[in-house]
This record gives sequence, C-alpha cells and structure tokens, in this order.
Amino acid sequence: MEHAEPANPSSGGGYPQLVERAVAFVESLGSPVDEDRLIAHVFGNTSSPALWRSLLRTILDGQSRLVRRPDGYWTTQTVATGSAHPDEYVVVDVETTGLKPSQQRMIEIAIIRIAPDGEPLTWSTLVNPGRSIPEYIASLTGIRNDDVAVAPPFRDVAQKVVELIGDLPVVAHNADFDMAFINAELSRCGYARLVNRTIDTLALAQAVAPEARRLALPDVARALGVAGEKPHRALADANLTLGVFHVLLQRAASQGCCSLDDVTRLVAGQRPKPRPPGPTGRGRSILDKSHLVDIPNAPGVYIMRDKDDRVLYVGKSKDLRKRVASYYSQPLGYTRKLDGLLELLAKIDVEVVGTELESLILESQLIRRYRP
Repeated sequence: MEHAEPANPSSGGGYPQLVERAVAFVESLGSPVDEDRLIAHVFGNTSSPALWRSLLRTILDGQSRLVRRPDGYWTTQTVATGSAHPDEYVVVDVETTGLKPSQQRMIEIAIIRIAPDGEPLTWSTLVNPGRSIPEYIASLTGIRNDDVAVAPPFRDVAQKVVELIGDLPVVAHNADFDMAFINAELSRCGYARLVNRTIDTLALAQAVAPEARRLALPDVARALGVAGEKPHRALADANLTLGVFHVLLQRAASQGCCSLDDVTRLVAGQRPKPRPPGPTGRGRSILDKSHLVDIPNAPGVYIMRDKDDRVLYVGKSKDLRKRVASYYSQPLGYTRKLDGLLELLAKIDVEVVGTELESLILESQLIRRYRP
C-alpha cells in the first residue's frame, strides 16, 4: 500500500478528516488511548490492527495535537507536556553485607522524603548487622566493622523506616534489591512487609535514556549530566538517584507520560526478561571450578568477559588463583549489582606478571583500553 506523505492537517492536505476523528476520540476519553483502540475507531477495523498501524502513524505524523508515547499509547499534546512528577515520594538506598536478603544484612540505609511544600526530609544511619563485614564490602563502601560497632541494629530503627516511607511511592535504582533488603529486615523484626508502589530508575533509564549504555547508577548519572559524590554510600547514592529521577521524569513527560501510572506502565515494559536456562545463566554455573587448574598462584590481572567476549570488568591480584577462586563463594555481582554482572559473566581470562606492581600498571592500562 502506498502512503501519502505526512501532511499538516491545518494546511488542508493529507487526511484532515481522519486526523480530526482521532483527535476528537482521544479528547473525548480524556486519557491516553491504546493504539489498537485508536485504529479501530479511526478506520472502523478491529480485526487486523497491525495492518493499519503504519498508516495511522503516517496520518498523524504531520500534526501536532496528538503524541505517541513510548508505550504505544496516544495522548493529546497538552497532556503530554504536563508533568509525571509525583507530589510526594521517598527515595531510598541501602548498603549491605552481600546480595541475598535472606542471608545477608543491611549496614546502612538512607531515605529522602519529598513533600509538595517545604524542604526534603533527609535521614540516614549506619546499621549494625550483627556480623562481620566482608573485606570486599568494606573496600567497596568504606564501611568497616569499627564504623558499625556502635551503630543501632535494624530493630532499633525499623519503626523510623516504616514511618518515613509510609505509603508513599518508593524511588530507587534497582528498586527490587533495596526493597527486598528492607522487607527482609522488617520481617525479622516482626513488621509487615512494605507493599508500596516502586519506581525503578534503572528501568526508567532503559526506557527514556538510550545514551546510558551502562545502567549502574554512576554511569546513568554521568550519561545524564548529573553530578554526584563517591558511590556506594547510602545517602550519596540516594541523592544521586534523586537527581537522576528528576531528569528521567522530564524525559518521560516529554514523551507523553503524564502520571505515575504512565511511568509505571512504561517501566514495566522495560524490565529485563528472564533468560532461559543455558550456558550463560548465573555466574556460578558458567564458570566451572576446573578452570582454576590453569590459573597459577601468581600476581597478575583478571579480565571478566561476557558470552560475546566483551570485557565487563578488569581487576588485579597478587594471587590470581586465590582471587578467582573467591568468586565461587562471594557474590561477585555486588560490586556491579546494578549491571547484572553475574548474569552476564561467561569467562575469566588472566594475564600473569612478575610482580604486584606490574599487575597494578597492567590493570590501569587494560582499564583505559577496554573502559569496562
């Protein structure tokens, strides 16, 4: 089928009657309209909407009163330029001793509560996990056993957490991770689990920020031009998440999202689909321990790659075999929890050098080369 060139209906060309029919229908409903439903109304055909989709878009492409959102819904331009920003919500971030809420514990939490009027309420605290903090977590976060020794256990701050979050929408980067830990800690203290609506800035970035090629919070912030402090501290990450959220909401609004429901629908469509089980499943199943046989107890650099041989991470160690072996018992993905490193990892290559100093130099060179 040959389609006419898109035309501005106001000029009298194109398909002005069909444009007016579409605009009137969307305006009469007062809310965004699914594209298939709009096709049925405009063309009077409901049997094969896929056949009419390109024609509808051609007809509406040259006008300015209707906007097609990323989720496929059509809305009026006046609504689309509105704001999807909620009046009240909370931003949360947690630091933990590991990845599994059922086995690990929280060591820090930050909550920023945004109100329609007045200054944001900011609260954060270290949390005594009742266990030793693994060295790799201490190196990542800067939080050490001495720091949490005099901190309150979670049960002493649980009520404060519940009160601050209330029933407001919760914004977080990789929200499932943070909420899973908060709920695990609340459950241990006898509190009910939180069932608040969540807005995941990681998924939202996938939807409206294509320039963010990597989805770790610092990477998304960098891509969007949002400045932040050193990552992996709860309050710093919560503030950075807030800044990222503001930019992403502006993007979402410009693309037709005018309510939290719209944002939620958009984010739901961007959640990563579960991968079928296979040779590139979780990291522990990807890497056979027999691989350790060929890795010497010597200084060097290890390079983590995905199934397409792309470099995910570069690290160094004075004992390569010991370091690589540790990844069978430690949550490798923690340092890159927002990148899903465990799910991407396919193999680890090593480069042996003579001294620890040489490994430091080589690591720096490889990081500059690969920019993982």
